[in-house]
Amino acid sequence: MVRVICIDDKNKPSIIPKSKWLKEEEEYNVIMVHTSLHKDSKNVLMFSLAEIDISDCEPYGAFRASRFAIHKDDIEKLQQLAKDCTELNDIDITNLTEELKLA
Repeated sequence: MVRVICIDDKNKPSIIPKSKWLKEEEEYNVIMVHTSLHKDSKNVLMFSLAEIDISDCEPYGAFRASRFAIHKDDIEKLQQLAKDCTELNDIDITNLTEELKLA
C-alpha cells in the first residue's frame, strides 16, 4: 500500500454516494493502480483505495490520481505498485506519475 493525501474532493459524480466520497486533507492507502478506459479520460492514472470501494459505481470504479498528493518518499513505492498491477504492462508509469503533486 502507498499512502496519499486527498487534495481535491470537488466535483463528486452524482452516481457515487456521499458515504463513498473522498474528504480533502484525509490520508488514504492506494491498493491498486489502474488506467482509466472511460472515453473522456483514457489512459488517466487511477487509484483504488483500501478505505473506500467504488468499484460498484461504474463507470468510475476508482479515483483519479490527480485528486491526491503523494509524499516524495513514497514515489518509488507507488511506481513499484503500478508495475505490480498487470494492466499497466505496456504503459510508461514514469510519464503517468509525473502529473502527481508531491507533498
